[in-house]
Amino acid sequence: MAGLELLRASLAESLIVSKGKYQYFVHPLSDGVPLVEAAVLDEAAAALAARVPPESDILVTAEAIGLPLAAAVTLRTGLPYTTLRKRAYGLPGERVVTQKTGYGGAELHLNAPVEGKHVTIVDDVLSTGGTLRAMCSALTAAGALIDRVLIVFSKVDPAELSAELGVEIKVLLQVHVEGAKVVID
Repeated sequence: MAGLELLRASLAESLIVSKGKYQYFVHPLSDGVPLVEAAVLDEAAAALAARVPPESDILVTAEAIGLPLAAAVTLRTGLPYTTLRKRAYGLPGERVVTQKTGYGGAELHLNAPVEGKHVTIVDDVLSTGGTLRAMCSALTAAGALIDRVLIVFSKVDPAELSAELGVEIKVLLQVHVEGAKVVID
């Protein structure tokens, strides 16, 4: 994908850490550290917002790193957003789904009225698909219509997961970890 110069340049500074067998890259938009530069966030938000389908009613993200991305896309699109939270609130109609990723797992809690609504999922990184599967499961069970998934970075080819979930996945940058650096495919 052409463009995204600031986002591409910011990847060159990412550190790589090992979590078991998982090679994890640390980037401000996927980890909130070391510093989230406004220009990089703005560039990513503009690119994501341009890919939100016109029929979408709501943006949905997962706690916690998806929050700044969803907020920035909300400001550009005017759509509200909600968050699948890691803690229960015990609100009426709360839906709970378990997420399993390549480096951990947790429960996600949905507390928003999404039944019959068109939603676009916004997230930072697609690695194993565990979080995305959990999000889609919770949203579908709640009666949402998932229009599209928007991801900043993907470490895997999203085609198989897209077919499995029956939803279009758009990725800003396809990346992989090679040695001690992040490589843009």
